[in-house]
Amino acid sequence: MRYLIRGEEKKYQKGTVIFQENLPVSNAICYLVEGLVSGSIEQDGNILYKENIKKDNLIGITSNFVNRKKHLETVIALTDVKLYVWDKEQFINVVGIYQELAKLVISNLSRQLRNLNKILAKKETNNRDS
Repeated sequence: MRYLIRGEEKKYQKGTVIFQENLPVSNAICYLVEGLVSGSIEQDGNILYKENIKKDNLIGITSNFVNRKKHLETVIALTDVKLYVWDKEQFINVVGIYQELAKLVISNLSRQLRNLNKILAKKETNNRDS
């Protein structure tokens, strides 16, 4: 974890909302050092997607890199968590230095794309069945 530079460490207690869907993007990209969080996307009161995110993953990356003004998902601490937090510019600089962090970015974005594709496939199936 030598790439944990140029940012800051933050700790959150179990049950804390770290990011809230549809609230302004906080310009924070976080590496989950310790603990477990839940990420979810809702629409009209229905949960479209939910996943538990373990340590050694990134959160906040999608909302910060798709020019969104609001967060795509809600992220809640399922346990006490320790995050390493960068703002967008700090993160870009660190990714440019450390190849293993760039690989983690690709892995996380791929996981999120797969999850979004599952949501779309489920919606299409529901629309055909209606």
